[in-house]
Amino acid sequence: MAQENSTVEQMRKNFLGKSLYLVFLKPTDTADERGTARKAHFDFVKRLESSGKLFLAGPYIDEQTGKPTGEGLFIMIGDSVAEIEQILKDDPFYQGGYRTYQIQPWRLNEGRMAVTLNFSDKSLSLG
Repeated sequence: MAQENSTVEQMRKNFLGKSLYLVFLKPTDTADERGTARKAHFDFVKRLESSGKLFLAGPYIDEQTGKPTGEGLFIMIGDSVAEIEQILKDDPFYQGGYRTYQIQPWRLNEGRMAVTLNFSDKSLSLG
């Protein structure tokens, strides 16, 4: 048992171990009225991306239709839940009462991402 624990600990030392924050986004009863705030929300998300605080973001989709369900997920970079909460207070969807959120600290250990960048036509693909 001790040898197995030692092997597991050795494996863990090789994990990435990047601390991130999962932000589960939920629509409120007034979410259907958020149309006027949509551009401001997208501008907010672009600012998060440009600032380096947003790692990934997107809506949940219906598998059959491919349409957004109203819920979504941000994966954010920060130092604390309090910092992420402060940032999210500037989201027009939150300010307008169209969305609530739940923040969960998370550690990225394993996975793979490949990025292809073609300089000649500035195209990018993930795979």
